[in-house]
Amino acid sequence: MDTIDALEQQIATRKQVNSNTLLRAYISTQEAGNELLDFSEYIFDSALPGFTTELDKIGVTEFTISVRQSDMAATLIEITEQGWDLAGLTRVFERFTDFSGNRGKVPAFHLRRA
Repeated sequence: MDTIDALEQQIATRKQVNSNTLLRAYISTQEAGNELLDFSEYIFDSALPGFTTELDKIGVTEFTISVRQSDMAATLIEITEQGWDLAGLTRVFERFTDFSGNRGKVPAFHLRRA
């Protein structure tokens, strides 16, 4: 994944502007080596109202969600109501490697700005 200057600057200076959800996703995406920003940790309902606004501000036009949470349908509906399309399903690298040093792949939803 290409770096996102606004997030890199926040990490380097430790002056957080964006949500924890977005920063954690960015860091874990970099560690996993995924092509698109991937949300692999729980997305709280309270984060959803400003979630896509943050993505727009930093220039993200597509991303994936690989988190395994029980209310994913509700989360996806909320995101699509904010102007994003479910582009399909894909697989992304896991953040951590297994005991042999290999990084597995997990299923993910692929979303794109409408």
